[in-house]
Amino acid sequence: MEPGVAKIFYEESLAERRALDGVRDKYRSNSVAILALGTGVTTLAGFANSARSIWWWATVIAYVISVLAVMYIYWPHGWNRNSVNDLTKPQNTTLTEAQVQEEMGKGHQSAFDINLRCINRLANGYRTAMAFVALVVVFSMFAMSVQSPEKPAQEVNVHMKGN
Repeated sequence: MEPGVAKIFYEESLAERRALDGVRDKYRSNSVAILALGTGVTTLAGFANSARSIWWWATVIAYVISVLAVMYIYWPHGWNRNSVNDLTKPQNTTLTEAQVQEEMGKGHQSAFDINLRCINRLANGYRTAMAFVALVVVFSMFAMSVQSPEKPAQEVNVHMKGN
C-alpha cells in the first residue's frame, strides 16, 4: 500500500471506530435518562396509599425488567480496543511507517466489525428498556386509577358551650 493511501486508510478506520464509540456512549447516557423516567413514574405509582392491584405489580415488574435492560447496556460486551494486529512479532521489526499505518488500519477495521456486533446488542437492550419504561408509564396510569378503598370518614361531634 502506498504511504499516502496507508495514512488515509488508517485515519478513516480510526474515525469509524471513534464514531462507533460515540454511538455506544449515547446508548449508555440515553438509557440512564429513560431509567430516570421509569424511576419517577414507579415512585409515583408506589406510594403507600396505592392499591396493590395487578396493575401496581405489573408496573413494578416492568420497572425491574427495564433496570435489567439498562444494566445489560452497561455490561461489558467484548468491546475491542486493540488495533494492532501482528506488529509485535520479531519478523516485523523493520516495518515502515506506511506498513504500520496499514496494519493499524486493518486492526481498526477488524475491531469495527466486532464492535458493530456489540452495538447491535446494545441497541436491542436499549429498545427493551424503552419498551418496558413505556409499559411502566401505562401500567402506572392504570394502577393510579385503581383507588385503594378509603375508610369512611368518622363523624366528629363538637359541642360548644357558650359563656
